[in-house]
Amino acid sequence: EKTASKEDKQAELKKRQADHEAWAAELEETKVRFEKATAEYEAQAADLSKAISSLEAAIKAMEDSKPTSLIALRASVEKGMAFAMAAGRLAEQKRKKISEMLQSAARVDPADPTYQFHSQGI
Repeated sequence: EKTASKEDKQAELKKRQADHEAWAAELEETKVRFEKATAEYEAQAADLSKAISSLEAAIKAMEDSKPTSLIALRASVEKGMAFAMAAGRLAEQKRKKISEMLQSAARVDPADPTYQFHSQGI
């Protein structure tokens, strides 16, 4: 009876040791996954923070803008687009639309009276 009890206790001890090792391994895997997820989050948060600050700078430039500061606004928007694209947060279609808007702002409108023919009196 004592031998059977001793064997049962040894079997239970081995089972508990195996369970302990399995749980310790699972804990280590969980810690590694957590550290990886934390690093990815921090990198993404830093990228988004840079993009947000660039957009805030663009908004400030727009609010403080004078007609001569359009070039500064354009540079600020392009910088914000670059950060957003680097972070993978700006779709190619949206980037093209923003680029077209920036380019159209730099174009001359031939219908504008300033650019009409003015030499009738010569």
